[in-house]
Amino acid sequence: MSDLQAPLFVRSYDVAREILERTAHFPRQQRFVLARRAEEAALDLVENVALALQSKAGRIDRVVAADLALTRLRLAWRLARDRRHVNERGFQHVALQLGEIGRMLGGWQRKL
Repeated sequence: MSDLQAPLFVRSYDVAREILERTAHFPRQQRFVLARRAEEAALDLVENVALALQSKAGRIDRVVAADLALTRLRLAWRLARDRRHVNERGFQHVALQLGEIGRMLGGWQRKL
């Protein structure tokens, strides 16, 4: 299985794509603060997952970095919901995906 077909990468990539699509509709003032933070955390998550899958050297550091990016993304996404930039249904959909990614990362960390 190629690295780009690994379930963790696919889920991380899909959630990053969805975050980027949804933050494009944030109010202009929030696009430069909250949206940027969510987008950067989502991209950091995908990047660290991809690099951890690709190379064994520094893998644990990349997995930990991906987990930290996931935490930042969860926080930004929750703030977006609290500020009503995403509706409850959209929030729940992404939050479920983030929970699944968190369980996958946690399992990987225990395995390492």
